[in-house]
Amino acid sequence: MLFTPMGAESPGHCVHSVLDIRHFLTSELGQLGDKDDDLAPHLRAMRASCRKFLSSAGELDRGTGGFREAFYGCNEWASNQSLGELRGAFGVHIAILSAKFGIDIEDDLAAILPEADLGPGDEATPFRRRAPRR
Repeated sequence: MLFTPMGAESPGHCVHSVLDIRHFLTSELGQLGDKDDDLAPHLRAMRASCRKFLSSAGELDRGTGGFREAFYGCNEWASNQSLGELRGAFGVHIAILSAKFGIDIEDDLAAILPEADLGPGDEATPFRRRAPRR
């Protein structure tokens, strides 16, 4: 759900996936307690992004025959925007956590990281480099 092309996403699957992610983040926060001030704010921010997406999905679903209808037709732009906002928020926090804790990011997930605007000789960052222009 975080990196599959938006057109290939099943609306119901997106909602369930975000619910699973939010549950996982809540569980991890519960295990941290007050121990990790470097990690907890990022997990809370990602969880808030999940809540915002789910709230938006609920709004889209009202008055329709379900999430499938809510995510297509005239509401498709709104659902794409909500999914894009979620991916953008996660990308920023994942990039920061990667840099802080030295975590490698798989290529598929790296697709949601912000792009770096690096010039010649600039050092690599946890953010994606732009593909060379051809």
